[in-house]
Amino acid sequence: MRLLLRLLITAVTAACSDDGAPTGPPQVSSKLDESVQSALRASDTVDVIVLARTQLALGATALEEHIEDVASLPRATARAEAISRLQASAAAEQPPILTVLQGSPLVRPLWIANAVSARVTRETLDELVAVDEVRYVYASPVNPGDFAAPIPFTGVPGIKAPFDAGSKPVAWNLEEIRAPEAWDMSTGEGVLIALLDIGLNTAHPDLVGALWVNPGEVAGNGMDDDNNGYVDDVHGYDLARASPNIVAGGPHGAYVSGILVGDGSDGTVLGVAPDAEILSLTIATDTDFALAMEYAVDAGADVVNMSFSIPNLANLRGFWRLVADHAAAAGLVLTSGAGNFAQNRPTPVQLRIPEGIPSVLGVGGVDRDGQPTSFSSRGPVEWSTVRFYEDHPLPQGLMKPDVAAFPGPGYPILDPPGGYIDPNTGVAGNSFSGPQAAGVAALILSVAPDLNAWEVKDIIESTATDVGPPGKHNDTGWGVIDAAAAVSAATGSP
Repeated sequence: MRLLLRLLITAVTAACSDDGAPTGPPQVSSKLDESVQSALRASDTVDVIVLARTQLALGATALEEHIEDVASLPRATARAEAISRLQASAAAEQPPILTVLQGSPLVRPLWIANAVSARVTRETLDELVAVDEVRYVYASPVNPGDFAAPIPFTGVPGIKAPFDAGSKPVAWNLEEIRAPEAWDMSTGEGVLIALLDIGLNTAHPDLVGALWVNPGEVAGNGMDDDNNGYVDDVHGYDLARASPNIVAGGPHGAYVSGILVGDGSDGTVLGVAPDAEILSLTIATDTDFALAMEYAVDAGADVVNMSFSIPNLANLRGFWRLVADHAAAAGLVLTSGAGNFAQNRPTPVQLRIPEGIPSVLGVGGVDRDGQPTSFSSRGPVEWSTVRFYEDHPLPQGLMKPDVAAFPGPGYPILDPPGGYIDPNTGVAGNSFSGPQAAGVAALILSVAPDLNAWEVKDIIESTATDVGPPGKHNDTGWGVIDAAAAVSAATGSP
């Protein structure tokens, strides 16, 4: 995970002018973010995201306005309409941008936000800012791995048996959020969760039957059978390494995936939604985040869990918010742990990205007594300085987190080689609170698939059990998630 975050926040170095000294910046334009101008003071080339003019939901109230427009539509219809509009805007406005970028390396068009990423020279920047279809330009590292040669991957499809807890032990955090009671109504069947992490252990008995299998891909043939731009993406894709091999290099993704879908095949039930499926995506840059959201939408995912936290993005926070809002409009429920920075960061920067985005369900942490843990990040979050948004000014800011769950330690957790870490005396953090809420979202959508992403978020918040002063507050949000109450509310059951 440290490598992932380092890649996300480290700029790519580029060439200087012929005499070894960078020349002055291009003519200053209101379309150029300060990060671009700063990068050009050190180099003659810069990696950028070029934001085009027309966006589905750009601005402080834009997503709310979109929600009002589609309020009567079931999720599948609202999703299709959002995708159509997003792709139409990209098709209409990107051609003149791509014309200017001819000859530039590492060009990557996007549609989940109407944008293009590339590595550009000063001269190309001057041309870009003169294009009417260009709204804004951010400095953002391009991942050369996105353009690497494909690596064949055979995949490990397993056979999924219907979930039956039977007499198996159930992790106490699931008991606390009333997941076993929810299983009488829903186990997450038919729901696909996209896991944005560092991969997972594809051989663990609790996970092997839960892996999504891309129906359009032939495993191991070294070809892009479904023409989605990715070779052998049988169970997802590692965008950071341009590889379909989703086997994790560390345990973090295995821990998280166990909380999402661990069905107890190896002995202990850890997963909130044991009949849901997961696909794995790994990212390394801001552009990769957008590509991952596009992949999740194209694959038909319903929920996205993001157990990472990125600081110091400045105005790029707005790009992440735009992508997240568009992903929500396209049917994805987004969840993220609230971060673990209460002891070493001041407010309002304890909740970062993506957990600080309004449309993302940010999940804080409590101990077994319902008290906020010492490390769980507290709100508020400030957005008033972010270009195109300028909302939620301090001191009130945006109240976050939205809800709370149990970050550990204490409950058993999946051991990547097999079996479980039990007793678990050290694995803890809000990385493990977020997937508990993602699992509840999966339980809801399994029995109420027509609910839109924002409706699922509202249900999880409104059915949470308050553990502090009445109402929402900046340490535990609306309270501890309640899976049974949420599923009951979604189905209209008493």
